[in-house]
Amino acid sequence: MYHQLEPGWHGLCEDARMEPLPALPCLALFRSHREYRDARSWLARYWERDRLLRARLFGKKSIEGLCALCRKRCEFSLPAEEGADALRESLHCRGCGLNNRLRAAIALWLAYGGPKAHARIYLSEQTTPLYAWLKCRFPDAIGSEYLGAERMPGECVPDPALGALRHEDLTRLSFASESIEHLLCFDVLEHLPQHLPALREFARVLVPGGVLVLSAPFDCEREDHEERARVAEDGRIEHLLPPIYHGDPLSPERGILCYRTYGWKLLEELREHGFSESVLALVWSPGHGHLGWPNLVLLARRDGSPALEQPSIGEIPGEHEMPAPLIA
Repeated sequence: MYHQLEPGWHGLCEDARMEPLPALPCLALFRSHREYRDARSWLARYWERDRLLRARLFGKKSIEGLCALCRKRCEFSLPAEEGADALRESLHCRGCGLNNRLRAAIALWLAYGGPKAHARIYLSEQTTPLYAWLKCRFPDAIGSEYLGAERMPGECVPDPALGALRHEDLTRLSFASESIEHLLCFDVLEHLPQHLPALREFARVLVPGGVLVLSAPFDCEREDHEERARVAEDGRIEHLLPPIYHGDPLSPERGILCYRTYGWKLLEELREHGFSESVLALVWSPGHGHLGWPNLVLLARRDGSPALEQPSIGEIPGEHEMPAPLIA
């Protein structure tokens, strides 16, 4: 059967002026490395399907599929280079403009979190297409960027495009305790020298039962994190592995250093720092424009929420159960 979020998790998105969500592109949810290992033989069939489909698509310019954000069939642009990593950051929807990774995270959030039109939402970015998409649909949403250690949390500086650009440090947020209902943080956590203070801050500012949606470099085969760099006592950055720099919208020429790749320990750390439940969602659905393996999203609720239910693992979906991509 098709592995989507349980019906009870579907949010009442009509309050955000949206149509009800189509079937979600979520294969399975995992709470631990052990659960993931137990599913390896089942997942291997999807890995192989992904490999064969990517080989078939090489050299093509786009595919068509159902965008869960646009609520209609859209065209998704394919990258020129090969590889699952390239697909994670590409497959931009010609409708909403968002890539594979972000569309997956937002689709799961809309279903899992059920945000209302005037929900108190914080997104840890502000100069991106995602912020523009979010602000258009949720007018009370707040975004921010990190503008430097000399800035005060919550300080706003003039910006010609946005009017004002807000500064926030994820390790010391300016928001009052229990003031945010939904916190969205995508590929930012790995750029912090120390990430545990950020997890504590996430739990502090979220209301009881509040939703955290998080993505970061994640190795499904590792229990512990792989530390790539650290800050020495004298303030120097010490590289433990060859440095990797990710794109930075505020400094595209220089990029921003990745300090670590996360392992399953991150789910435990979330539970230890104020979250009653944390799961890793595995996203794959060619018919929704989600290719490349693996595409992962972390979902968590702050203490005070009911436990999540684990979907069962069944057979590979047939063509009648999962929409197929159209190759353009």
